Amino acid sequence: MTTAKAGTLLLIDSGQWSDYSVIGFFVVLEEFDPAAKLAEFLAAHPEQNEDFFFEKEGFLATLLKAGLLLEVEHGNLYLGAYRGHEEIRFTPVGEFDPREDS
Repeated sequence: MTTAKAGTLLLIDSGQWSDYSVIGFFVVLEEFDPAAKLAEFLAAHPEQNEDFFFEKEGFLATLLKAGLLLEVEHGNLYLGAYRGHEEIRFTPVGEFDPREDS
């Protein structure tokens, strides 16, 4: 892993396949080494070092509490498909888009 540089915009996500999710967008406020911070977190919470026991939300909260990251409000600007413009739409994060409920 490399160092997260101050000013970098991070997309934080997790999971695979049907479990994949975007947690959010964050700006790095202070340079840090994610691997080193993870090692510190696991040293303080050794029970989370076992498979299926890692609580990603707790790790992220630790980074936020340390002032390393700032969450950025975001939305989705969908630019359509197949060179068409009819489907272009903006959805602020957390708002329901009825076209996606099918």
